[in-house]
Amino acid sequence: MDPLQITVRSMGGVIIDLDGSFFIQLAIVLLVMAVLRQLVFKPYLDSLEAREAKTDRTREEAEAVKARADALAERYEATLSEARQKAVDARQSLRDDGNARRDEAIGEARRVANAKMDAARAAIDAQYEGVRSDLKGRVDELSELIVDKVLGQQGGAR
Repeated sequence: MDPLQITVRSMGGVIIDLDGSFFIQLAIVLLVMAVLRQLVFKPYLDSLEAREAKTDRTREEAEAVKARADALAERYEATLSEARQKAVDARQSLRDDGNARRDEAIGEARRVANAKMDAARAAIDAQYEGVRSDLKGRVDELSELIVDKVLGQQGGAR
């Protein structure tokens, strides 16, 4: 026996013979690989690539939709803020108008009340002057009456 055969036998006892069946087996393996590649591996890899492409496309669409949603939300917030500011301005304007009308009404009421008070004071002053002039004209008469009463009572008490 050849030293190579002795070494191979001592390694495990497996003898590899290269004869015509090896090439037939190699041809069968290569044929199976070619068939499997066309029928299994290529469609599988194509479906993986298509799935990845769809995922990328969907991700890009999602990012675009998110960007649109963010823009719409920002526009909504801006519009809402503007509407709130307009409402605050309108409320302040109405409050200012109401205060001005109130002040105007109070001023008018004060003018009317002051006019009535002035008229009443004038009437009272006129009555006072009338009563005073009437009493001035009757001072002599009243003083005589008072003297008669005082003296008459004193004289009656004496």
